[in-house]
Amino acid sequence: SFLFTITLHELGHALGLSHPHDTGGNSTIINGVKNAYHTGKLKQNDFIYTVMTYVDIISKYGPKKNVNYGYINTWMSYDIAALQYLYGTKTNSINNTYNIKNNQWTCISDTGGTNTISAINMNKGVAINLNNANLNESSRNAGGYISTANNKGGITLSKNSIINRAIGSKHNDIIHSNLKNNIISSGGGKDKIYAVNGKINSGTGNDIIFINRINNTRNLIINGNKGKNKVIIKARSTYFKSITVKTNGQTILKKDQKSITISNITILKFNNKQIKIKKFIRKSKRLNQDIIIK
Repeated sequence: SFLFTITLHELGHALGLSHPHDTGGNSTIINGVKNAYHTGKLKQNDFIYTVMTYVDIISKYGPKKNVNYGYINTWMSYDIAALQYLYGTKTNSINNTYNIKNNQWTCISDTGGTNTISAINMNKGVAINLNNANLNESSRNAGGYISTANNKGGITLSKNSIINRAIGSKHNDIIHSNLKNNIISSGGGKDKIYAVNGKINSGTGNDIIFINRINNTRNLIINGNKGKNKVIIKARSTYFKSITVKTNGQTILKKDQKSITISNITILKFNNKQIKIKKFIRKSKRLNQDIIIK
């Protein structure tokens, strides 16, 4: 509620936090902020990034007037970073699941265990982003990347949080990996998954898995399961030393210590060419031998 937001705001002052729009308490002003209700050059003076702002109802993420939903229910990423600077951090080893809700904003501060963002209970498609707030004043994601269904409630991640799993909804989702070993499970719908490392388990819809940060990819396993799924790699096919279709239906792409294993995928697309994988899988099984595409 708005009352809870005010309570956290004033408690923040008691704990030593200042506004992001003035220099009270010898604090710095967020990049480009001109006044108390200006979001700044990179739109970071916003209640989904700090409870110490005045930008809440007027935010594009804010609730309508005179309602008791759509506000924050935790400290947000800038607040958490400042409080950790002042008072230190602590870790835990508990495995937690955080559910996206469409009526409140939460910033996760969880530095241990195996943790998951889930949209399994959502009745519409969501965006899930497993990347942390980077606190870089020149970045639009300084205060965090947003996981949400409707921009009126969702989740951001503090800089030091460890979130390595995501579960999508039954609808059309967009899911972004971070650089850690993630386990991502999409549900139904036509999902778009931006993968880096770990395991991708596609759902029942026709999904597209993008590998855009190929230089950061070390080991990635993709299972398309059902549906007509496509993998798009932002590199030329010549980037890989070998592309092999195995008799078990897997396609393995290798370069030095880098490995991408793909199964149940219809199309494999590179910057320079597109490969219809199922044709090679049928040939491999017919000949009972691996097929080297490259």
